[in-house]
Amino acid sequence: MGFQYISYCLFCGRDKLRYLLSSRSCFVLAAIGKLASAVRQRRRALRLEFVVLSGTLSKNGFESRRLAWRGRGRRVCRHGVFFNTSSHSPCSCMASGNTSDSFANACWMPILSHDLKNLVVVPFEINRFQRLGMLQSQMRRLGW
Repeated sequence: MGFQYISYCLFCGRDKLRYLLSSRSCFVLAAIGKLASAVRQRRRALRLEFVVLSGTLSKNGFESRRLAWRGRGRRVCRHGVFFNTSSHSPCSCMASGNTSDSFANACWMPILSHDLKNLVVVPFEINRFQRLGMLQSQMRRLGW
């Protein structure tokens, strides 16, 4: 009996699991120990990965960044662009042509993070910029 058979039996039913756990064979018990060790290691790796992803989301997430940016008196327009100006200036996203001059004070912009399945903030690049509404519709389409 190997490792694969034991993992198969764990998903098949209680009777097979009871049979395996009551076995006196050292091979069966060694395979059960290997399986338990592999499950524990995988759970630990996933837990560490989720901690890193959670930290990244809390640090670079769109909502938390927007609240912090506005708290400093800076402006985030309704299209998701973070500007290094006061919150009372008009929206540069609506300027005709959307030239690079209209985004002269833009610092950050939202993008979709496929790892986090959420919106994150990255440095502004005019050639990668998509408005917040477009990104939100893509998130709905992807089922996030």
